[in-house]
Amino acid sequence: MRVREHRPQRSIRRAFSVTFIIAIASCCMALPGSADAGQPAPPPASSAAAQPPSQTFTLPPVVVSATRIDTSAAESTADVTVLTGQDLGSSASTTLDDALRAVPGFNTFRRSSSLVTAPADDPEAQGVTLRGVGPGGASRALVLLDGIPVNDAFGGWIYWDEIPLDSIKRIEIVNGGGSNLWGDQAEGGVINIVTTPPAGNGIQARAAYGNRDTTDDALAANYEAGPLRVGVEGHFFNTGGWDIVDPSFRGPIDHNSSSLNELFSGRVEYAPDPALTTFLGGSYYHESRDLGTAFRNADATRGFINGGGVIQTADAGQFSLNAYAHLSTFDENFSLANGNRTTETPSQLQHVPSTDAGGSLTWTRSLPAHNQLLAGGDFRLIDGKSEDSYFNAAGTAISDRKVSSGQQNFFGLFVEDIYRPAEHFEVDLSVRGDFFQNLDGTIRDHPTAAAATITSFPDRMRTATSPKLAARYAPWRWLTLRGGLYGAFRAPTLAELYRQSTVESLVLLPNPKLSPEFLEGGEAGVEFQKIPGVTLGLTGY
Repeated sequence: MRVREHRPQRSIRRAFSVTFIIAIASCCMALPGSADAGQPAPPPASSAAAQPPSQTFTLPPVVVSATRIDTSAAESTADVTVLTGQDLGSSASTTLDDALRAVPGFNTFRRSSSLVTAPADDPEAQGVTLRGVGPGGASRALVLLDGIPVNDAFGGWIYWDEIPLDSIKRIEIVNGGGSNLWGDQAEGGVINIVTTPPAGNGIQARAAYGNRDTTDDALAANYEAGPLRVGVEGHFFNTGGWDIVDPSFRGPIDHNSSSLNELFSGRVEYAPDPALTTFLGGSYYHESRDLGTAFRNADATRGFINGGGVIQTADAGQFSLNAYAHLSTFDENFSLANGNRTTETPSQLQHVPSTDAGGSLTWTRSLPAHNQLLAGGDFRLIDGKSEDSYFNAAGTAISDRKVSSGQQNFFGLFVEDIYRPAEHFEVDLSVRGDFFQNLDGTIRDHPTAAAATITSFPDRMRTATSPKLAARYAPWRWLTLRGGLYGAFRAPTLAELYRQSTVESLVLLPNPKLSPEFLEGGEAGVEFQKIPGVTLGLTGY
């Protein structure tokens, strides 16, 4: 059987699609004590002031935080690509992964859009990588949401539709090994998605309708009062679906594969002092898919909460604290189809719940002797299992039940020194040490016609050291040279260690003896900006 890959976002944008946007004007109410409240109108401007001479404005540099120390992309020693909110708004993409495909080196395990193939129906399909580093079901790049890891704790894949484009301020892509600062899963690089913080007072709504009965709606509201800022939003996507089987192979069991997902999120920020900001946020995401036959369907649910704060001191530098937790689950039904696709036979039911919790503490300080220091630590604790029920050959009854479970703990410490003796030259030296564990690995097999068996795997503990040395030299403002050497790693996920899954008649077996992957790499690049408005860059790695 051949499966035809579709690009549903193209279907949505066809000529028959109708899109409309409802904008509810911001209810920008002047708050008591605000700068505009009760102030007299300014005096009329003079005619000369009304017609100022032509001026040239310099836009502020784009500051990236995926490097842990906030710095402008132009001054970073790393190979950084930034997609701004304006870039995303002008893109024809409707999902985050499709927007990122414009970035050289970005790829998912399968090229299908998350509208067609998502974790709820094929988790391994949406693992992400940068620079082609070991593409596979588990990601070889770390994806962050405002600095918080969002790679699924159990399998490493990404729920791309969990992060709608409407809420994104910018996306920072740092290519090359990022384990020196972020540890596990940053083997090929780091993607940090920065969301738009709540500001002002107002409500915004958007609604879109297209062919295939596709709807895409969003509603957001912000409230600001003095040091308090609150933002809430909801996103809803639904489509009647599309045929995912080639017409020459389609049979009576096949119908359109439909999809529905919804997201509710909120964030509260409190900044009683310019030097102190605290926040608390959370979200709920649900995704449901009909996979094209009567038996095949999938469902995923994610809950997320995080909080923390940033404090800037006069003498001791800046301290940042983050804590987070995810509660995830997905369910999937598998079946086998006969050759002419006239009948399907149930083969497997899968239920995968997992939880993870983590946090980080970082300290940064600038020293008079041209140095900027960063130090900190983080941790992530993971607990997950796969509960599988297997049908007999006829698909009429359950013949075997398995529960595969395990735990993983990650702890890391890192330090970085950026030495910048001159504006046009800097050296970046960093190193990170990680300690991680695989604990309580167990597979419980309960066949209906035989005695139950329990297989336990020994606990394992490993360490990893991830150094990086990089430099940037800009002899002229229009020419920048960059280079670096680094080491990175990725530990096997619980899914790779213990989960068994199937794709049609293909059975994917776990491997409890998997060892971590280690990568050593280097890069060199040049950036040319002699022509106004044009930037040319070349990077070899």
